[in-house]
Amino acid sequence: MSTNNPERAFSFITTSGNVGKALHTSTYVSHSEWIIDLGATNHMPFNNNHIQFIKPSNQHIVSTTDDTPSFVLGQGSISFIKNLNLDSVIVVPSLNHNLLSIA
Repeated sequence: MSTNNPERAFSFITTSGNVGKALHTSTYVSHSEWIIDLGATNHMPFNNNHIQFIKPSNQHIVSTTDDTPSFVLGQGSISFIKNLNLDSVIVVPSLNHNLLSIA
């Protein structure tokens, strides 16, 4: 499968008991692994490479689970495939993973 063809993209969710869930998408977006996070207040990628229309965010700092403050670079939208978009995405460079909020 060519990862450069968004029309042939796919995704799957894996679970590990009641501990956690992970979403993996196979698209043209690099770093396409996203952690499904019940506690995340926003969708948060760690880089802005695929953010569309990035602009300053009203939210300047987010706190991680250990209360560490993390700088917000900006906000925008990500388009994975034709009809799969994430809006109001905030970019947090200090994160190690992309977070998908389902709160």
